[in-house]
Amino acid sequence: MLPREEELCAMLGVSRTSVREAVKVLSAKGLVEARRRVGVRVLSRDDWRLFDPVVLSWHPDIQNDSELISGLIEARRIFEPAAAELAARRGTGSDLAAIEAAFNAMRDSIPHDLDGVCRADLAFHRSVIAASHNVVLKGLIGMLKRR
Repeated sequence: MLPREEELCAMLGVSRTSVREAVKVLSAKGLVEARRRVGVRVLSRDDWRLFDPVVLSWHPDIQNDSELISGLIEARRIFEPAAAELAARRGTGSDLAAIEAAFNAMRDSIPHDLDGVCRADLAFHRSVIAASHNVVLKGLIGMLKRR
């Protein structure tokens, strides 16, 4: 449980409106749950909207979160082959050109430009997902951004 609203205001030196707005944002992200007459409690990580770019940006050390990283790799192994299949079936000429350009950029950056390889790899995965023309998969593009 979080401290009562009045205590949070005093601790943080902010208004009740600020505390309420912060609780509203944290609640929308699945980090806390506010109940009248009960208070605000922090929810378990299973309830967090982990793929929300803002929640990801709040992560204290995402590169060392082995559970999250292995989960992402596992999920990629599940949906990327399906996205590639859809891209092959549904991709337009310009979609396929974007995939090819990203692939060529990766190839041309190896081994001398690691940053270029990373940018091209990201562009490649985004292009494949975009070419799938699947609205749900396209929603994942927002989480594929370089930190």
